[in-house]
Amino acid sequence: AAAAASDGDVVAKARAELAAAKANLEMAKQEASGARKQPAATAPKTEGSNPSGRLEDVKMNYSGKVMTQAEWEDLSEKFKDMNLIEQFQTNSKVGPQGRRKLKALREGQTGRAFILPGERVRLLKEDNAFRAAFKRFPGQSLNGYTAEKWAKRGQECIIEKTFNDKTITCVFADGIRLDFPWEIVDGYVDD
Repeated sequence: AAAAASDGDVVAKARAELAAAKANLEMAKQEASGARKQPAATAPKTEGSNPSGRLEDVKMNYSGKVMTQAEWEDLSEKFKDMNLIEQFQTNSKVGPQGRRKLKALREGQTGRAFILPGERVRLLKEDNAFRAAFKRFPGQSLNGYTAEKWAKRGQECIIEKTFNDKTITCVFADGIRLDFPWEIVDGYVDD
């Protein structure tokens, strides 16, 4: 019976990983074809268990499910006991920002912003820095500067989605979703 339950867990995990890989492939296809669309203004959806229902307490883990801050910290502790192959697999699953977050947790660094789905961040407030953050997207309405985005400077938001072109979709307390370059996040460092 225990072996059957274990096999069921393995199958369920494999199915979840396959579904996440398919979703990532579809997103990459859409981005490559330029079919990325502005999402409708609805509340963000999260998968997995989040008993408090508060997005600020969760992060997205490498399998596509919600991960609490405690789970990130647990993963960073387990990371040092992993063999080289397991570390490589974990690093490739969490992506560059996840790797930076794990490294910061292992080294006890605080005060940095990480560009990960589910992360609560604050946008730059200073006028010149805010405008300069859009320099990679001059005259573009989706990721570039707009008056609507200017009105959100200095506000907190939740990162709903990240993209390979180093842009994010953020959800604000009023339910508005806007796309920004990563540079707009206060405390973000591209290292």
